[in-house]
Amino acid sequence: MRDHIDDDAPGRLSASARYALWLDLVRGRVDEQQAAERHGLDVAAVHRIRHVAEQGALSALAASDRDGSAQVSGGDAGPSTAGRRVGDLLAASPVFFDVTAERRDELAHGSTLVILGRRTPIADGLAAGPLMVADGTLLRVDARDRPVDLVGAGVFRAPRAGRRLVALTDAQAVALPSTAADDVVALTRARIAAARPFGGARADERRRAQPQLATGVAADLVHAGNAQPRAPVADQAGHDASDRGGPSLPVTSPLLDVLHAMLEAGAPNAVIIDEDGSAVGSIDAADLPVGEDAGLASLLETLAHASSVEALRDVRNAARRLARGALAAGADVVEASRLLTAVSDRTVRVLLVIAHRELGPAPSDYAWLVFGSHARREQLPSSDQDTGLVYAAGLDRDGHDWFVTLGEWMTDALEACGYRRCPGGVMASRPDWRHDLAGWADMVRQWTDPSDSSRLVGADIGFDVRAVAGAGTLDPDGVDRRLARMIIHTTGNALTAARLARGAVARRPPSALWGRVGRNPLGPSLGERGRRIDLKRDAVQPIVDIARMHTLAREATEVPTGERLAAAAVDGVLSAGLAATLIEGHRLLTWTRLAAQLSDTPDADDRVGWAELPRPLRAQFSDTFGAIRAAQDALRTSHHLVAGS
Repeated sequence: MRDHIDDDAPGRLSASARYALWLDLVRGRVDEQQAAERHGLDVAAVHRIRHVAEQGALSALAASDRDGSAQVSGGDAGPSTAGRRVGDLLAASPVFFDVTAERRDELAHGSTLVILGRRTPIADGLAAGPLMVADGTLLRVDARDRPVDLVGAGVFRAPRAGRRLVALTDAQAVALPSTAADDVVALTRARIAAARPFGGARADERRRAQPQLATGVAADLVHAGNAQPRAPVADQAGHDASDRGGPSLPVTSPLLDVLHAMLEAGAPNAVIIDEDGSAVGSIDAADLPVGEDAGLASLLETLAHASSVEALRDVRNAARRLARGALAAGADVVEASRLLTAVSDRTVRVLLVIAHRELGPAPSDYAWLVFGSHARREQLPSSDQDTGLVYAAGLDRDGHDWFVTLGEWMTDALEACGYRRCPGGVMASRPDWRHDLAGWADMVRQWTDPSDSSRLVGADIGFDVRAVAGAGTLDPDGVDRRLARMIIHTTGNALTAARLARGAVARRPPSALWGRVGRNPLGPSLGERGRRIDLKRDAVQPIVDIARMHTLAREATEVPTGERLAAAAVDGVLSAGLAATLIEGHRLLTWTRLAAQLSDTPDADDRVGWAELPRPLRAQFSDTFGAIRAAQDALRTSHHLVAGS
């Protein structure tokens, strides 16, 4: 392969033009054929520009990084050993098991193998495109270098805006053509959005003509002229974001973050600002590429202006439609769950405003708490209520009665909006879930009391907590910090930690041995029902428990499961490979549960038939079950728990 374009070649581009062309390719704005047509080049020339740019970026990073090195092993793998290896990786990945062998060979042909030393960042150009990890573990960090994800061997990742990738260990990653992400989006849409196709070449051209939800940033829409300038208005106490022109976000914000902020604020638009805080434009709901079926504009209108419980009765179904649209637009399950949670957060805030109109002003400052999956921002359409209240100390009887009424009113209102009551009674309508801060400290101590094992369910739910709304002395950020310190302090002794660890290892996933997955390990087969697995109870909950245990041991405050596991691996308390397998397993389990809940199948639940699952999915589930058992055994050893305890 030549590393330059001949000076006398027709249509020769300047260096800056070639760099701009490369950025368009890695950001998914054009494919190689479209780039060739736009610049008057042949596809081979565009292909050379891409690989030369990637090699130059990686070489520069390798030269400047003392802790690692990076190199590119030539693209166009074709029938070579590297190409066959990429094809095997794709064939083994559940997200590609519906892709034909011929299509996988095409993707392998245009791939690039990147070899990375420990702590080496992947060049932005490659990190912005779809990746498959061949060996080792990659760490994904946000704009503030906080660990948010681990990508382990055999895992595919579609491009994500606003994230950087760094090799946590020595690693090899395959940079795939941008069309690989398109394949996954198409398959996701086909499986989850009732098997509807994109709609042919014309719809595909429209989709390519604008930035994608998963890969675009605010600048893509503002600079494209899709938003009108709007001067920002200063925040005023008591005024909602929808009253002041929407939330303000930097021009570099990923579009998914823009959508999330609009949902949380209940605003039909977002103000986009540059580095000095000046407004450069705004983005409206109609600008975001989520598809008309998602009903985003209607949902935001409801969240912005609902003045009664009746106006919010369809909000849960509307959130379900939005999740479908986001998945079809390239968002993954973690992001879809985050969007569902944002709708729930906003619904709670709107309902509290309505409650104040009906019940009168609160007798003191207070904060509304959420627990479990809601606190972790991992809600699914079937998630129930897990709520609580914290209020100021020293209330008289009338004050306590007001909060009793608020808890009952909110529980009824949330149920009317589609959020079913918690079967375990974790609701602000119950006395155990309404306290001042001193009362919450007592509750945390009771949850860890070794003399009362029935209280351990409180630790399972209550240790994942977040304040959704609050004001004055009980603002959400302050409440979150105080509750986190309270939990860390209470769980800091060895006896309490051992008791929590015993709970974390109690839920064992099905055995991965042939013939036993999905069967009752305590007796004979229970027939067809006995060969079904409860994904939440048998797999998701153990991963959540393991992640929580490592966070408590580190005296840290992360709440989302993926962030907890990634941070544990970075701190060295959990091996990178094991953490990556657990993260990917949690993601795949969530995807399977979400697909069932977004389908139109009546009575869909978390139970799946093992024999009904495709073979690649069963293989990955078996890997996940094995990782859970390994992590549980490690907890058993570190906390000196005897087998069977």
